[in-house]
Amino acid sequence: MGSSGANGAARATRAQSTGDRPTSGLASAEARIERRHARFEAPPRAVVGASMHTILVTGATSGIGEHTARALAADGHRVFATGRSEAKLERLARDGLETLRLDVDDPASVDAAAEAVRARTGGRGLDVLINNAGFGEMGPLELLPASRVEAMFETNVLGAARTIRAFVPAMRARGRGRVIQISSVLGAVTMPGHGAYAATKHALDAMSAALRMELVPFGVEVHGIAPGSIDTAFGGGAFGALEALSSEAYAPMLATMRALESTNARMSARPRVVVDAIRRAVAGAGSAHRYVPAIAAAQVGLGRHGRPLFELTLSRATGLHRVTRSPAAARVPVAVVTGAAGGIGRATAFRLAKAGWTVIATDVDRSALAEVGRAAKEQRLPVETRPLDVTDAAAAEALADALGPVELLVNNAGYSELGPIELAPDEAWRAQMRVNVHGLLGVSRAFARGMRARGRGRIVNVSSVAGVIGFPLMGVYCASKHAVEALTDTLRLELDAFGVQVSAVQPAFIRSGFAETAKKTIARYDLEQTPYAPVAAHMETILARLDAVGGEPADVARAILRAARAPSPAPRYRAPASAALAAPLFPWLPTRLTDAALGRLFAMHTLTPS
Repeated sequence: MGSSGANGAARATRAQSTGDRPTSGLASAEARIERRHARFEAPPRAVVGASMHTILVTGATSGIGEHTARALAADGHRVFATGRSEAKLERLARDGLETLRLDVDDPASVDAAAEAVRARTGGRGLDVLINNAGFGEMGPLELLPASRVEAMFETNVLGAARTIRAFVPAMRARGRGRVIQISSVLGAVTMPGHGAYAATKHALDAMSAALRMELVPFGVEVHGIAPGSIDTAFGGGAFGALEALSSEAYAPMLATMRALESTNARMSARPRVVVDAIRRAVAGAGSAHRYVPAIAAAQVGLGRHGRPLFELTLSRATGLHRVTRSPAAARVPVAVVTGAAGGIGRATAFRLAKAGWTVIATDVDRSALAEVGRAAKEQRLPVETRPLDVTDAAAAEALADALGPVELLVNNAGYSELGPIELAPDEAWRAQMRVNVHGLLGVSRAFARGMRARGRGRIVNVSSVAGVIGFPLMGVYCASKHAVEALTDTLRLELDAFGVQVSAVQPAFIRSGFAETAKKTIARYDLEQTPYAPVAAHMETILARLDAVGGEPADVARAILRAARAPSPAPRYRAPASAALAAPLFPWLPTRLTDAALGRLFAMHTLTPS
């Protein structure tokens, strides 16, 4: 769905770590597509009146990336077509394209490519950066190996962040430029079997939203392209990952999804649909921040505004209606809460205990967790403490095995990284995703197995309004919470057939040490010495504004209790009132209006071009 046209997608191995050597199945898919698109010599029309630019396209050795590079070069632009495979780059060079080796997974490769571009352009740099490299693998979230999920984030999210760090400074210094991010329809909706890939595209969209507000004062525009299913070799690699998965419980779903490969190929749009949208974005045609081809727009509209019908259709289309559900076991009022040493987690543990649950409070901070245990004992609450690092999947599985039947899992552990996208290092991205995304998924999988076997259970994921709204200076955190939203929706769809219900709670900014954590993380960037120095001078005011519209941990704990008690839980709960207002309203408002409001809130108007 909506491929990024990877630098050689792979079947069961990482797309960008195989030297772009396709498997035999992928090679045949590429040959089939080459025959189907033999008439590419009649490309989509160039945008009339467009000026010529210097453009770099990542992932340009196949799929959407190759079609885009060829079309833009044919229009007269200077195009750097990049990828990992020397053989494929040589083929493009023979056809007259200017090529560069660039592996988005390798920081040294990205930096070398940026230096090469500076040298070849006389220090001027790029006019347009097109972040297209990426890959996807399909399968139920409970079955996909954690290493494959992490690999998708490394390429699809961190890869884009690396190229932004490398190429945007020259645009900013020049006072003009354009970044185009190739996302997917799955950046807005998700579906069973596509959750991990959708999470990466949700994260990419959040990155784009934050980056757009951070760079517009410097004259740099950010656009997103959201295609649906496109007829490239990407689909062969994504579906190919299913071959490595097996499960008796998910057998009907896996069989149905494998059979969908041929249907998906027949129903996919031609690459020119995406190339048309990219051409418009390159030319700055119109004022759109996000270009969505018509078919993909219909999918997004149905997914967002016709959710019950959309999800019922997806459940049947992916074979989930045919899975065997275990008879529901008796209710066991045992709840596990992660990140329970303070703030929302502690308030939730105590609220659930007072409501009659036996609570297992977990956290990586042993000393703070011990204090929770002492406070619970003083109040005679049934709260037991267990140390748990959510980034340790084996520890989560061991805890799930040791506890036995658990009725409720509250995934609350997480933290917030703050700072401009342009300055965020790889480790900030990895650490944020490791806790907020991969940790949540690992713990969910550990406990979902037992719930599925018992035919009942409930998972509540603590997300954020930052899971539906992109905030400047919070792009890394927003990306993680957008990913959590995608994982929550997918888990709900995949586990509902087994009697396990999944919901998200979306708090606004909560007075639980958020400001202090924010100050510590943003201090690493030394903003006073960067073009973002004016924002640093307003940081205390910014944090005070967020605090003013925030709430208390108890507000969120009450929402979590509602999600835990509801006979038929809603997909989402929001607290406090500011979250209940902002989260559903913002997606309906014009982007220019919301960008202006958030830009003022975060003092983006104080930034000026060099």
